[in-house]
Amino acid sequence: MALQGTIDGFGVVDVLQLLSASRKSGRLVIEGDRGVGQLFVRDGELTGGTIRGREVGDGVEIVFELLRFGEGAFLFEPGTTSDVEGFPAAGVPEVRREADARLEGGLAIEAVVPTAAHRLALEPELGVDEVTLSGAEWQVVVAAGAGASVAELAAQGGLDELAASTTVAGLV
Repeated sequence: MALQGTIDGFGVVDVLQLLSASRKSGRLVIEGDRGVGQLFVRDGELTGGTIRGREVGDGVEIVFELLRFGEGAFLFEPGTTSDVEGFPAAGVPEVRREADARLEGGLAIEAVVPTAAHRLALEPELGVDEVTLSGAEWQVVVAAGAGASVAELAAQGGLDELAASTTVAGLV
């Protein structure tokens, strides 16, 4: 039997804890204000997933992204197997702790880069005589000159949203 609801009524963490405690297996799909994410669970442990169609490297990355959804709906389909390359099985409590820590760091970055839709722009005055940039930082400067958004920068550089936002915030 499928489990479904909205994340404002029954949060992502609550759903994950329920699936973990009951040792469920299947696919959790969340559609919301930040896109679509899916997470595969086997015997209550996280084993694979995607966010906005991109496969993720570990449970922390996908739970971090899912925790950032402000609104949306979820559907758990028991017994559904993974069609994505998985990652090592991870327990929900450990993954949640790491994702929460990443989320706290992300809040400081969001103070500088509020959303992935945020457009980059160059400042006309540098404020110092000389600057040294890495190759990755230069790509951000070029994207800013073109008026790209953080999401576009991430896509061009093959980065996730957090990595692109972190790079932009560091340059700011």
